[in-house]
Amino acid sequence: MAKIKAPVPITGLHVTLQFVNGLSETNDAWLIEWFKSHGYEVTEDEPDDGQPEGTEPPATPPDDDSEGKDTAEPETPVEGQPEGETEKPKSSRRKVNK
Repeated sequence: MAKIKAPVPITGLHVTLQFVNGLSETNDAWLIEWFKSHGYEVTEDEPDDGQPEGTEPPATPPDDDSEGKDTAEPETPVEGQPEGETEKPKSSRRKVNK
């Protein structure tokens, strides 16, 4: 994202950009060059990595032997049922008699 500063504190639409008190921003390479060549102060940030500001890129998976292993917590058996059997969730739908 490039920050554009006009030579005078203009407010409004100017060369397709909305300025407020002489300041605007754009990612458009053509507009950045146009404003530079016309005496505007242009400050270019680092290239955009596609992440919204204030967010972290997705974490990379750990580099260990956990691939393919089930990391979910095991289901706990219901009291009175043999080990290995778990209670199935009950449906939240009600039967309607017609």
